[in-house]
Amino acid sequence: MRKAVKKILSLITIILTVSSIAGALLERPVLISYVTSGSMVPTIHENDLIFINPLAINYGVGDIIVFESDGKWICHRIFAITDKGFLTKGDNNIAIDQLEGQSAVKPDKIAGKVVTFMDKPVVIPGVGDKLGLISAYAWEHRFIMLVLLAIAGLFQIVGGEKATKKKTRRFLKIRFSQVFVAASFSVILLLTVVSALMIGGQDIQYGTTVAGNVRPEWVLPGSTFERPILLENRGVYPYLYVVKDDGGRASVKKWFLLGPGESKEVDVIIRAPKETSIYSEHIIIARYLPVAPLEFLATLALYNHFLPILVIDFEFAMFFVLLYILTGSNEVYKIRLPWRLRS
Repeated sequence: MRKAVKKILSLITIILTVSSIAGALLERPVLISYVTSGSMVPTIHENDLIFINPLAINYGVGDIIVFESDGKWICHRIFAITDKGFLTKGDNNIAIDQLEGQSAVKPDKIAGKVVTFMDKPVVIPGVGDKLGLISAYAWEHRFIMLVLLAIAGLFQIVGGEKATKKKTRRFLKIRFSQVFVAASFSVILLLTVVSALMIGGQDIQYGTTVAGNVRPEWVLPGSTFERPILLENRGVYPYLYVVKDDGGRASVKKWFLLGPGESKEVDVIIRAPKETSIYSEHIIIARYLPVAPLEFLATLALYNHFLPILVIDFEFAMFFVLLYILTGSNEVYKIRLPWRLRS
């Protein structure tokens, strides 16, 4: 009985950890999240962990959903449904969110529906801060997380069956399949890291002042203006370029293919604030190997700039699987050891 309980607790811990890491890497809640305010009291309290059903498609009045608004993820209840989208409200709030300046929630902005049991949300109280720490660490060290997950998968695949009894050997046996899988994962892991490093950005800085247009970097408060970004492919391969805004006041969503030595200028539309100050808008610039239909990769990148990397990794993985089927063998290599190996 105790072993079963330990296994269940271990499984829950793994699910929470992996979901936190996945959510941090994808920059969106995945399966679980937590509430950071008291807007849903008494239904859900601050720091409560909630479970999300990302496959829900039919939303109705009274459903509690997790959605994105102005770059933030919010957990509120659907108050009404209109032609423009869902109107939402926190159970502890007096007014609906849309009266406070938020737009109606579109279905594509929803991460999922909060899981309920007997019309009450399933929560784990008071553990949200732990999940936040895991997510923050995973995002800060996202490349390390990718490496660890890949290594974990590699050991799971090539680890083989456990020995039923211990014995000593002077030879280390390595199958061709193990060597092939290790080499394939190394290539895919390297490709993942390089692809992630090719996702960067550029900041556009400007100042709002009544003396706008006196200098190129000065604009009038509340005005709308354009700023160009020059992109150059200095590599030896063609790349799919995806340029998109990072939210806020800038607006751009463009994608195109640039061959080696080619360049292209992209105009970014910016809506300047009415307050006079110095501002900066961040533009995401991502490059991808064009190994899949360009429009498909671009659509994924405009939604989340890490998704095309997963597609590229999958394509290379399928290539290695096909290569193994065509050239693989069941050969076993023996390596003589200078000491006895216990197994």
